[in-house]
Amino acid sequence: MDPRFVDWQNGDLHLLADSPCLNSGATNLLPPGLMDDLDGNARVIGSQVDLVCYESNLTVQPSMVATSMITEVVSKISVFNAQPGEPVHMIYSFAGLGSGPAVPQLGGLQLDILAPVTLFRSVNANASGHAVASFTVPANAPLISVYLQAAMRRGAGGSASVATNTVSQAIYLKP
Repeated sequence: MDPRFVDWQNGDLHLLADSPCLNSGATNLLPPGLMDDLDGNARVIGSQVDLVCYESNLTVQPSMVATSMITEVVSKISVFNAQPGEPVHMIYSFAGLGSGPAVPQLGGLQLDILAPVTLFRSVNANASGHAVASFTVPANAPLISVYLQAAMRRGAGGSASVATNTVSQAIYLKP
């Protein structure tokens, strides 16, 4: 999993707004008395502690990661930083990345995967805002790239809906 640091090569280990590490830690596991991060800011800002030594006050953006997709092997799609309990709609396309369709149910939110898109699964986020879909890639799945994105309907009529980053994964044949 890419933690999405600002500039890890130059030592800036602060997190970007789409980091899966934001609000993903177990606050109850912090050592007693640990009140500040390495910058001197409050150790917990938001619902949970960040999974790094610097706490962020960024507006958290949902993000997606996926494991390798190999036929007849269990794969996982994970979305981080959703709102606890909200439905996370995981969508895929074989057509590629780019300006995708605007989804009326999501208030016209434009996807970043090309049409045709298919709803793969909807999963409610847990109390930490994490949603996971586990699945086995079928033996007869085409050995091509699949493009993934997730979206969450928010606001009246979907007017504040949000989407994750996109993920591209090639499907491989089980060795």
